[in-house]
Amino acid sequence: MRTTLLPALFILLLWGTWPLFAKVSVGRLGMPALFWSQVSGLLVVGLYLLWTRHAWVVNDPVGFAASVLGGVTVATGSLLFYHLLRKHPTAVIVFLTGLYPVVSLLLAWLLLHERVSAVQMAGILLALAALILLTR
Repeated sequence: MRTTLLPALFILLLWGTWPLFAKVSVGRLGMPALFWSQVSGLLVVGLYLLWTRHAWVVNDPVGFAASVLGGVTVATGSLLFYHLLRKHPTAVIVFLTGLYPVVSLLLAWLLLHERVSAVQMAGILLALAALILLTR
């Protein structure tokens, strides 16, 4: 657990600051901000793959299809996220969209047959209660 805590906290910091950069960039550049955000993200991933010498060849059609669908869904979500940031308070949009792990957990349970504990289910219910309270 200790070896995952520090990287997870770093991810939390990165993902926690990202919406602020998105809000500033979309406010100043408009929707082209999303393009530059995605291009810079691809650059980071591409450099990582080159540095670690991962193969670019894909020989698993299901894995490839899942990867493409994941890219389409994240790009579509990002597009909508940037549109919302242009017109609504950052705190509200970040909180609402930040509940996506609830969707992921439920889909993993329904489609991948992963186990959902009572504590996780309680967390889902609390997150939904927070959503109701914070959007009133």
